Amino acid sequence: MQRFDRLLASSCVLAATTIAHAQLQLDWMKNWGDQQFGEKAVDIALDPSDNIIVAGSQQHQWYGPGSTPYNVGHVWRFGPSGLPAGSYTYVGWVLEDDYEVEAVAADSEYMYYAVTEPSPVFVTVLEKRSLSGELVWNRTIEYWIFSSYDIDLDTQSNIYLCGRSNSTGSSGQLARYDTNGNEVWRKEFGTSEGTSSNRIRVDNAAGIYVCGSTYGDLGSASMGMSDAYLARLTENGEPIWFQQLGTPEHDAFTAIDIAPDSSLVVAGNTFGSLARPSAGQGDVIVVKYNATGTMLWTVQHGTAANETSTDVKVDPEGSVYVLTDSFDVLSVEKYSSIGDQLWKYDLPGIAGNSRMVLDSNQNVLISGTAFGTFSGTAMGGLNAFLLKLNQSCYPDCNGSGSLNIFDYICFGNAFGAGEPYADCDGNGSLNTFDYICFGNAYTVGCP
Repeated sequence: MQRFDRLLASSCVLAATTIAHAQLQLDWMKNWGDQQFGEKAVDIALDPSDNIIVAGSQQHQWYGPGSTPYNVGHVWRFGPSGLPAGSYTYVGWVLEDDYEVEAVAADSEYMYYAVTEPSPVFVTVLEKRSLSGELVWNRTIEYWIFSSYDIDLDTQSNIYLCGRSNSTGSSGQLARYDTNGNEVWRKEFGTSEGTSSNRIRVDNAAGIYVCGSTYGDLGSASMGMSDAYLARLTENGEPIWFQQLGTPEHDAFTAIDIAPDSSLVVAGNTFGSLARPSAGQGDVIVVKYNATGTMLWTVQHGTAANETSTDVKVDPEGSVYVLTDSFDVLSVEKYSSIGDQLWKYDLPGIAGNSRMVLDSNQNVLISGTAFGTFSGTAMGGLNAFLLKLNQSCYPDCNGSGSLNIFDYICFGNAFGAGEPYADCDGNGSLNTFDYICFGNAYTVGCP
């Protein structure tokens, strides 16, 4: 049984909430891989037209059958309905090493991503490409090791990276690059015991927010083992404040987003008791701060299994979406702006370090890596996957807000184009039963 509690910072009162059934459905889901070699998806981004960009890696045998397979960085592009729209393979300096595109962002014209190269020395390569794949520039960033955890853009498409450096031990590292790839500044921060900067977000005024984990005293005295932290910095990378949060056990923030009112929502996990007693192993934590770093509320929930949050997003209404991983179950949870859980949607059989984005209609898109069977097809080994959870009404195909004959025409066009949306029954193939499924959904109508 899942336990769920919310701690209001202002009153320190524990409030139990009820987990509601999700008011959304799986729109489409696809995976790609190889019977022998795996493919990984580790990050996802959208351009302003809701085209989807997935970053990761795929394995290749460069020297023929029987040779050692190596990972190469890869970027895949899809249209809003999931149709493939191109891909690009990053080969790197040498073939006998593993490369992975670890973070990706996009604006209206370009995509930006970071690749970790392990040889001859650990470096990160930052690239800018057009949305159709043409290289604009790339830059090599030395002494940036394991890994380029996240990338974000400001309103002028300046680029911000966060990761971890080995130049002076394990330190959180941040860097800013202009649109031409010139390094504007690079900063390190942390404690002598070790600090990691996991995720970064930039607001409309170029204010920078970073979250991660630290050993030692960063924003306040260490609570024991690793603590979670949230930092606010100026556009020049100078610290304004740090907030450190923890228990005597291991704690970390692994995701961050900015709300419309400039408040911050961070998510991660704890092995201790933060908002309630620990349920067993790692519990999910979600914490909201105002723009000055004052904690507003904290949620902690979990089961006897090890659970963590891998991503968090805030929609224009201030609602919070949290992506959580618990071994073989991936879950999406939605919270109100004050921390009440509104619904929870489970995806059994999927697990891993997945990422999430919200499209312009607040539908949830998730990419990640997992073993198993997806879309009715067993690919074998590691599979990259991409899925869409629809918060709108499925039979409202054209998104008009009402059901009419044009939705049938829209569905027929999607079916004819082979779009994943038309796989109504989710069996991995398009056939007559999808028309029957759509007709049944149309008859039931929208909530």
